Amino acid sequence: MAKQRIIAITGASGGLAQEIVKHLSPSDGIILLGRDKDKLEKCYRHVENKTCLAIDIRDDNAIKELVDYLYQRFGRIDVFINNAGFGEFKSYDNYTSQEVRDMFDINTFATMTFSRFMAEKMVEQGHGHIVNIASMAGKIATANSSVYAATKFAVIGFSDALRLE
Repeated sequence: MAKQRIIAITGASGGLAQEIVKHLSPSDGIILLGRDKDKLEKCYRHVENKTCLAIDIRDDNAIKELVDYLYQRFGRIDVFINNAGFGEFKSYDNYTSQEVRDMFDINTFATMTFSRFMAEKMVEQGHGHIVNIASMAGKIATANSSVYAATKFAVIGFSDALRLE
């Protein structure tokens, strides 16, 4: 029998994460991360080997504390999926500076921060995979997607460089 994998997913209350979970083995230990623990529990009530945790991924300290907690509780993470993200689609002149920063905080900086802390632990454990979810918007920009596309272009560039490291 294959060893149980421990898989963590950010942005787990969204539809893409729900689709990913459908394709995981029932024996996998699944850690579901999102803003609202109750919403996660409700979304995944049918999943047996799950742990639902709330986190504000805009907070680097909260990310570091969560990564440390995950390793204390589970001993390892085999696959970490950076899936959290959101988009607002409007012309660039209708964004405030704060809206731009908020989208980068969630879509790009949280991915980079989780990747840094998780990679450090995965190197120590001798294995692991980090999966960064981007978007076609990170390859092909469209009108009214300037900020979203920029966040996803950044994730793709970061991920390509990280893979080479």
